[in-house]
Amino acid sequence: MALSSLLVCALLVNPALAARGQTPFSSRSADLRWVRGVVVGLSAGSLSLKLRDRELTLALGASTQVIHSSSSAADAQLGVGSAVEAHYVEKEGNRRAILVVSGVTADPAARSKRPGRSYLGVVSKRKGHSVEMRVGTKTREVNVDSRTRLVDREGRPLGAGERSVLEKVLVGDTLLVKYVEQDDSTFVNDMYLPGSSRKAVEIRKLSDGQAATSNAAAEQRAKPLAC
Repeated sequence: MALSSLLVCALLVNPALAARGQTPFSSRSADLRWVRGVVVGLSAGSLSLKLRDRELTLALGASTQVIHSSSSAADAQLGVGSAVEAHYVEKEGNRRAILVVSGVTADPAARSKRPGRSYLGVVSKRKGHSVEMRVGTKTREVNVDSRTRLVDREGRPLGAGERSVLEKVLVGDTLLVKYVEQDDSTFVNDMYLPGSSRKAVEIRKLSDGQAATSNAAAEQRAKPLAC
């Protein structure tokens, strides 16, 4: 069964935001894990994926969001046999899907062997070579370099490389950032100083902070005056 027929009962969105092509991602910002795989099972409450060498099942619910990629309509439909990228939270062995991207490459080599890491949050600051984000109640920072890619909500390329990416990422934007951990440990005067940082591999721009601000301002101006 295609997921489109399950949206009514399982994947609910805010109607006002949906009408503008946006969904309330910022209210569910989180530290996430992500995998790529092929859908082998789908119901109103769960999504099962075949990864490179194992299967993974994620719970679906009212907070789960689905993005259809910019590929052809047939490829982007989410159902058994389709290739997807799923971002989820894991707590005490329970995995809950937060965001599912359909229509990704079906190349078996692209399937995940193990989960990657990602952030879903709102840009609070750009500084130097990095982007600072509000992720839940915490602040997270990711470095941007020459290999960082920026794509829009549906996966269309917006830029690549530090300069291009940082020019297009603005305070208030809602981002989904896939990152890798980097070992920044060093020796100073024969003393070992441990350290680490996070390098952004791909940044998906889910919503434009400036557009959201403009929409909110327009809605405020449209409200009737209280008598």
